[in-house]
Amino acid sequence: MLKPLHNRNLKIIMTVIFSVLLFGLYFFLAIHGSGNYRGLYYACVLLCLFWALLLIQPHRKKICLILALACAAGADYFLILRYSVSHHPTDQLWGMVVFCFLQFCLAVYTWFTTQNRKYKIITVSIRAGITLLSIMILPCLQLNLVAVLAVIYFSNLLITVVVLACQIKTQALMLVAMICLLICDFFIGMNNGGSEFFQLQNTTWLTAYDFSFIFYIPSLYLLALASVWTRPVSR
Repeated sequence: MLKPLHNRNLKIIMTVIFSVLLFGLYFFLAIHGSGNYRGLYYACVLLCLFWALLLIQPHRKKICLILALACAAGADYFLILRYSVSHHPTDQLWGMVVFCFLQFCLAVYTWFTTQNRKYKIITVSIRAGITLLSIMILPCLQLNLVAVLAVIYFSNLLITVVVLACQIKTQALMLVAMICLLICDFFIGMNNGGSEFFQLQNTTWLTAYDFSFIFYIPSLYLLALASVWTRPVSR
């Protein structure tokens, strides 16, 4: 593991450098199309992870965020670098599996940020209930495993957003990050059968531009920013 950098001025300098690099790539891809430069797209994901690792702090909530970024990098390896080229179902499946682990990391993070023990138990019970029901019921509706995992992932993301919204005074940055991720996943869902499922008309605008990319990279950037700059609060 990389040695953490604790000097505040150095952290500011490194934050500026990584921000300039990341958003330089971001705007280049936004203008020229992220689908045309998959390697640069993935480089943005890795940059967020590397930045968080370089400025890592030994605190359990920070570790959860870095693990979430690592899961994003792992999932995107299968989805951005492999599935987008090969369209092999196995790559898509593994990508969704790793993304579900990302939600698990965020669930653990919200466990640590929630002060009330009763709310902790309620939240975990809802997450576990939705996950179990999805595993038991959705296959009976002839949904494939990727679709089941997508439902589990998205429902847990919604719960995370609600929990962070209830903690907005201390978790505003994370809330914005998760809302960006939620919007990103909405566009991905619409482009992967959602528009047909809801029988939406005139949906050419959904595929006219990669809207998911526009919201995905900022969500990872804010997640990394939270891991670097948010002060750990003692319980």
